[in-house]
Amino acid sequence: MDDQAKNFGNTAKQLARNPLGIIALFLVLVYGLAAFVTYSSTLTPSERLPLIYFLIFFPVVVLVAFTWLVSKHSGKLFAPSDFKNEENYIMMQRSVSIQTVESKTLEASSSLARIPAVENDEDADRLQAAKDYGVPIIVQEQEKIIQESLKKLNLNGNQNETVNILVRHLAVAQLCLRAESIYRTIFGSQIILLKFLNTVGSGTKAELLQFYENAKNHFPALYETYPFEQYLQYMLLRVLITTEDHEHYFITFAGKEFLKWITEMSLSEDKPF
Repeated sequence: MDDQAKNFGNTAKQLARNPLGIIALFLVLVYGLAAFVTYSSTLTPSERLPLIYFLIFFPVVVLVAFTWLVSKHSGKLFAPSDFKNEENYIMMQRSVSIQTVESKTLEASSSLARIPAVENDEDADRLQAAKDYGVPIIVQEQEKIIQESLKKLNLNGNQNETVNILVRHLAVAQLCLRAESIYRTIFGSQIILLKFLNTVGSGTKAELLQFYENAKNHFPALYETYPFEQYLQYMLLRVLITTEDHEHYFITFAGKEFLKWITEMSLSEDKPF
């Protein structure tokens, strides 16, 4: 009996090392306790019935919840110790971070796009619907600051000029958010590659491969599952570089501005990987 308790304790300790194991341990304990109470106690049939229903439907609920977790939050179910090399964990979190930022941006844009375009009498309702979209207190305070700033410009009710100013500031804010998102996930070797292209103007695929190989020599475990094509694709999808024949690559205006933004924000270019 002592050996069984010791073995269970060791198993529980192993499972508790990551979120997925904690979930599994919780399920085993809950289901085991319910089964024990149902079949070992002196409950009447009417008292046993709820527990029987629980034993029947609990696995179904768990299956649905687990499916949702795997599809929506798979990157949060593991701990760094689950990986043979923890650099692979960093690589996975990088991918999850990118997908999260992109999905939240798309969700916000689509939600605002669903506000119907109407005219005249319904304009007030439409505008109010837009204003009511996810507005915490800090956003309301920032709105007041913007409104006060617009008043100081003395636009005298010039709606077109007001819209142009707000659109310009929104574009700047979106670009800053985009730059911050890229900086969180870009590798140090990719920043060095961008600086190279910014200096020489263009580079061949073979020249860019040298940056990849150099990083791979320093972090072999991470780059073992991160091919050169995916390494370049990261920068292509974010319009930091461009190519017409997949042999010659050029830094884009967005790529140049990203490097400029790093300097202006006094951020380090010496990032890992």
